[in-house]
Amino acid sequence: MKLSLTPVVLALAALAVGCMTTTTTTEEIEGAKKPGEVTPSDPNAPSDPNDGLGPSRPLELSAQAKALLGALGDSTWHGMGVRNGKKRVIEHYFRANRLQWGEVQNPFGPGRKRELRTFTIRPDASIHAVVTNAASWKDGTPNGTQADYTLEIIPGTPRKLKVTSGTTVEELIEGPEPAPTSGFTATVRTFASAGPVDDAFCRRSYFSAIDYTTVFNFARFGRDKSAEHELGSDFVVGAKLGEWRDDSGANRFSVRDIPGFDRDGGSDLTDQQNFFVHYKADLVHPGGTFAMREMDDGVEDAVWAFVGPTSTSNLPNDLFLEVHDRPYADWTVDEPVKTFAAGKVPLEIFVARCGETIKTVTVQGRIGNGPWTTFDYVPTVPVLDPKQMQPPL
Repeated sequence: MKLSLTPVVLALAALAVGCMTTTTTTEEIEGAKKPGEVTPSDPNAPSDPNDGLGPSRPLELSAQAKALLGALGDSTWHGMGVRNGKKRVIEHYFRANRLQWGEVQNPFGPGRKRELRTFTIRPDASIHAVVTNAASWKDGTPNGTQADYTLEIIPGTPRKLKVTSGTTVEELIEGPEPAPTSGFTATVRTFASAGPVDDAFCRRSYFSAIDYTTVFNFARFGRDKSAEHELGSDFVVGAKLGEWRDDSGANRFSVRDIPGFDRDGGSDLTDQQNFFVHYKADLVHPGGTFAMREMDDGVEDAVWAFVGPTSTSNLPNDLFLEVHDRPYADWTVDEPVKTFAAGKVPLEIFVARCGETIKTVTVQGRIGNGPWTTFDYVPTVPVLDPKQMQPPL
């Protein structure tokens, strides 16, 4: 049997109330809510005696609406959809007893965005939804956007959710989008010309020491700990550290050319210079030696790596690998080697992009006596940053 999941105002909370013939309206659920205002239905608002429905509850729902809300419950769905002309991975979250519907675009990046909708439900189970993101969300979509939807749950194992809005139809599978299990979490941050970060490396005299603390604090933490706020940032979980190569022949290597930042519609960032990428993972090591190198030991800007207990350091003498374009020597040998016990070994790699004509960057690893390979083929597990993975509900 198919349940017609039209715009039902996730009103399971209404099941505990009486039975009078009334149509639930947006005003009843949201009161005099203004776009962007935090209301009792927002996740960071204090609880209220009506389970987040505000000062009043819908008095009755049709059998169709009740069936839809009951089938939705607290559920998560994933699939593909088009947002702003780009094909994205989509996750839907429902909390029926609070009349809330959350959406996340590209949950593991790039271009991750989240959206919280509160909705009302009509007797035919169709839904009218309004975007009501918390004002503190830096990755939220614009507040106040409204739309009408029809939801249909298709029984099976797993169940499917059909979402229709106008002429757009999307079909999703129950459950969250599977998390990547290999690669790195790669975070790119862009910076302004002639600012503290630019001066710390890119504009620094070729004969002056690099300001490592400024560079690494910016690349790791951005505005949280940096002397300068990033102009833009994006991240990808499960990124492969393959080659950085400019195929344009005109020095147009941009954020979207970084392996991983081109997937699922690509990053919204278009910067072609002044950015650092911070790669973070656990190296899955069988035990024995581990070595790294940049294939020809020649880059236009820089590659840095920390491995093992020193992976959170800002000190150059803790570096496992350094390759840069300066006239003085790197802090490390060209092919450093360390021995580790079997298990997970913390690994951080930084790649810099200033503005000069880029040379191909090929970072390689080697386990034991095996072959040198790019990190597409080195066993790593991405380390997740909870701040980047905030849910919509």
